[in-house]
Order: sequence, then C-alpha cells, then structure tokens
Amino acid sequence: MNKSIVLLIAIVVVALVIGVILWKRAPGTGPVSVTEPNQPAATEAEVPERPLYEQLCAEGNVLLVDALSGQGDSGGLFRQACDRYRQAVELMPDYYRAYFNWGIALFSWARVAGPDAAKLYLEASEKYYKAVQIDPNRYEAYNNWAAVLMGLAELGGPQAIDYGKQALEKYQMSSQLQSDDPETFANWGLALIRCADLDQGQAGSYYRQAIEKFEKAVELEPYNPKAYEGWGTCLYGLASQDGPEQEQYFQQACSMYQKATEQDPNLASAFYNWAVALSAWANAAGPKGEPLFEQACARFSTAASLQPDDPQVYTSLINTLADWITAQPNEPQARVQQAIEAAGKVQAMFPDQPLLCNILARPLLRMVRAMGQEQAASQTIIEKVKQLAEHVESLQAGSGAYAMGCLSALIGKEDDCRQWLQKGQQHGLLPSAEVAEKDGFLQSVWQQDWLKQIRWGK
Repeated sequence: MNKSIVLLIAIVVVALVIGVILWKRAPGTGPVSVTEPNQPAATEAEVPERPLYEQLCAEGNVLLVDALSGQGDSGGLFRQACDRYRQAVELMPDYYRAYFNWGIALFSWARVAGPDAAKLYLEASEKYYKAVQIDPNRYEAYNNWAAVLMGLAELGGPQAIDYGKQALEKYQMSSQLQSDDPETFANWGLALIRCADLDQGQAGSYYRQAIEKFEKAVELEPYNPKAYEGWGTCLYGLASQDGPEQEQYFQQACSMYQKATEQDPNLASAFYNWAVALSAWANAAGPKGEPLFEQACARFSTAASLQPDDPQVYTSLINTLADWITAQPNEPQARVQQAIEAAGKVQAMFPDQPLLCNILARPLLRMVRAMGQEQAASQTIIEKVKQLAEHVESLQAGSGAYAMGCLSALIGKEDDCRQWLQKGQQHGLLPSAEVAEKDGFLQSVWQQDWLKQIRWGK
C-alpha cells in the first residue's frame, strides 16, 4: 500500500508546482504569472528599459523552463537559474517573484539531485519563507512551500513527520488566503496521506482529515480524478486497519477509484491502486474472495496496458495471482500462464539484474506450494523458476541459490536443497534466517542438522 501512496503523492505535487504556479513565458511579453492576465505586447519603440534585476529574473526563468523541459544538463541549468535569481535579489532584496521562482528551481533540482536533495529542499524552504515575508497574501507561495516540506518528508528519517506536519500548516494557511482552490485541498489531502504513512499510530485520524480535503476538492472541481483517487486511498487505508467497518471501507474505496477512472480512463495509478485494494479485500474475504481476485487481476492488466514499462504493476499482479491460487488452487492453468507472462515482462525489463530472481521466485514458489508438484501447472512454474535461476547464475554466481534451494525443498530433493543453500552461503547471497523462516519454503528441511549450520545473511 505504501508504494502506491508515494507514487500518487509524487505525481500530484509535481503537477502543482510545475504546471500551475510556474511563471511562464508568453510570446512578446516576457515572464508572466499564470495567475495574472497577460498584457498586450508593446511595440518595440514603446518597450521601456527594464531594470537589471527584472532582466536577471527573466534570464533565470528561461533557464528554469529549459531545465524543466529536459534541454541539456538539467543540473547545470538549475544552478545557472538559481544564480540569476540570487543576483536579482541582491539588487532588489524584496523581489517576491525572484524568490518564488528561485524556490521552484531549487525544488525541481532537488527532485533529481540524489544525495544533495535535502540540502536543496532546505534552501527552497528558505526562499519561500522569504517570499511570504515579502508578500504574506500569496496563497501559491504557501502551496509551494508545503510541497517543498513534503519533499523533505519523502526523504524519511526522524524528522520526516515533523516536516509533514509543517506542510499541513502551510496548506491551512494557503486555504485561508484562497478558500476556493481545488489544487490546494487535493494536495493537502495527499500530504495527510503521507503523514498517515509516517505516523501509523495516528493513521486513522490523518485518513479521515484527508477525506474531508478530497471531498472539498471535488466540491470545488467536480472533474477531479486525482482527488477521487486520493479519497479511495484513504478509504483503503481505513479498511486496512481491520475494524468492524472494513468491508464497507473496501467498497467505498473501490467506488472512488471507479469514479477516478471514469473521469480519466488513462489514469494508470488509479487502476493500480484499485487493484491493490481489491486484492487486499479478496484476501480478507476468505472463501468469498475469488471474484475480487479476478477483478483485481483485471485492474492490474488495465494498469499494465496504460503503463507497460512499470515493473511494479507486473510484480503486484504476480503476487495477487499467487494469493488467488493459494486460496483457490483448483484449475489454476490460466492464472499460472498469466503469472508466467508477467514474470517474463519484468525479466525483459531487467535482463542484467541478478537480484530479480528472488523477487519473482517468491510468489511463483507460493503457487507451487499451494498446488503441489504433481499438477501440470506446477511443472510450468517449476520450469520458470529454474530458468530464472539459471539466467541470474550466469550473471552472478549464487544469486539464484536461495530460489533453487527453496524449490528443491518443495519438490522433495533435499540433497539439491543443501547444495544450493551452501552455494548461496559461499557467495554471501542468502537472506536472513528470519526471512527464510517467514517464507516457509524450507519447512521440510528446517530441522535438519545441516541446515542449522547454514550461515544466513543479515
């Protein structure tokens, strides 16, 4: 669940900062704000000489737009844009527009900066602090400041929840200045979802607050697929808390995802999150879960058709198919074939990644365990696991050892199991004993003396 939430936040926050608030260039008018009307272009003779600080800000805007559009070295362009804004405010210390766009440049740079992200986010926060000191009545500055703080929260660490709470305060200030902006409420809701993820003890409270924000967002803008998607994610979060209203929350979550996809049939993340919710609902429903598993797999397939290069969609589909076969192991052929095809797509995306074997093998091995090795469908899975292991072994010796050891144990080949696990031990590529015990594939040999001598990873 957490992965799907993070994806949703990343998409909407970036859209807010880059797509809505960036001071854009209009032909013949120089940099203007999308919140201010364009003025008719003056003739060449009428154009007054602009102050140097405005020229520097305009140059920064050009560099920023080029960096955002992916032209050239984005890091170098962001750096140059920031330098222009710095020069502009040295000449005009209370130049709101320069501080505002400087914050955008630093925020956008942080998104691609890797290890330097925290430093850039903190600098961006300083710029928005200065911007609202200059003009405390600009709600968009508070929105961007909140996005920066959520960027810091996304980095994790002990201060993450504090940054999240600070972001919530900024969204509240923004809403007080501009009470009819749907983007503010939608992003406020997403920030609350992230806070729920960071502070599990208060998750229910955060989810309920977020629902209020999404409800307000769709009241202000009825066509609001991402708000409906966020609303669905909150309801799914409440369902995941295993309370007496769990089934009702699952139903409501799926209803919101349906509304999101009706409004935007190409919104892959909504189909993906819908599938995740259906899969969880199916697992909670016990014997009544089969139609829900079927619906979940259909939504994953739709998400994959919209976003065919996203490996997370395929790995989630394989895990859901494994859950379905574990719950209903009869007549699994079609589901097994779907899992094999999905695994092949992920393997094709990462042909040189040896660690991929265990990621794909775990759900496939769960299928073998559920069906028993005698079924023809099991033999198909067994051959796929062997093929995966053989491929990754050719890339890095020992990287397929754990998967093959588990498979050997499941099909009753203890000597092969021992040899594979010893090979994994030799190359330092076994998981921890806790992970192996939780997987449960080695249960038939777990009490053997030789297995007790295995040195597991950490």
